Parts: sequence; C-alpha cells; structure tokens
Amino acid sequence: LRAQLAAPAAAPPQRSPDTVRLPLEAPPIHVETRTDEATLARLMYVAFCAFAIAAGVFHALTTQHELLLRACVDSPPPCASLQAEAREYEAWAYLAAEIPGYLASILLGYLVIAGRTRYPRWSVLANPGLLMLFDPFMTQLPAPLGAVVTGGYVNLATALFFGVSLLCTRARSAPR
Repeated sequence: LRAQLAAPAAAPPQRSPDTVRLPLEAPPIHVETRTDEATLARLMYVAFCAFAIAAGVFHALTTQHELLLRACVDSPPPCASLQAEAREYEAWAYLAAEIPGYLASILLGYLVIAGRTRYPRWSVLANPGLLMLFDPFMTQLPAPLGAVVTGGYVNLATALFFGVSLLCTRARSAPR
C-alpha cells in the first residue's frame, strides 16, 4: 500500500479533439467577466457557490421531511413536533440559499447589462433571479404540469440559466 501511495500518479488520458465537453468542463461564470470587474465577478461566483451548497442542504432536508411525513401518517404528538422542526430547518435552508442566490443574480444582471461580461446582453433574460419573479404565476399552470414546474421551479430556472450560459460560452469559443 505504501508503495502504491508513493508511486507517481498516472497521467490523465489524452482527449481527442472531437471529444464532447461536459457541462462541468465549461468555464465558470466569473471567468466570462472582464478583468476590470474581477472583484464583483469573484463575489458573484462565491455567492453562486454558496447558493449551490445551501440548495443542496435544502434538498437533503426536504428528503428528511418527506421521510418523516411517510413515517408519521397518523401524526402522533412526537411526530408532529419533529415535522414542525423539519419544516423550520427547511425554511432556514431555503433562506440560506435564497440570499446568496439573489445577490449573485443581481451582480450578474448588472455585469451583463453594463456590458462588463462576454455574455450577450440578451442573456440577462435567463438570469435565475429574474426568472424567480415568475414563480408565483407557476401555480396557475394546469395539472400535472403545474405540480412539476411549481415543485422544481428553482431547479428549472437554474438549469435554464446554466444552459443559456453554456450556449453563450460555447458559441464564443467554437472553432472557426
């Protein structure tokens, strides 16, 4: 085991030029921001990272809450208090994701509209903070689409944003 740990790591496999890039290999958002706004870009990136971490915590707590709901069908008093605590933790996790998420969205919106990024100005329409303004209207969608969209709206807004971000960065870095 010591010999294996002391041995040099194998070189990563070479990629052929026609290999498709995975979304995780795309440049981070702050890299697409011009250097004269480096501080705002870093703050935005850190806020998006904090949003992603807190959103993961929220999803983990949602799972716990759903399991409690299933286990406590008859809702005896101890289960009811556990469910209330689980809802409270969910609310705090949502708030912990919401604050840095909106901060990052506001910073990104400013940088895009001001022309301080390599993103086209139209891409501000996919800003997750702007998309979240439409969340209250999603409850008006008919079933079953309404349940899917309303329940996962934050995820859908974030996915749309990263999809547009990938399209913008791929179009700019595509070989000519």
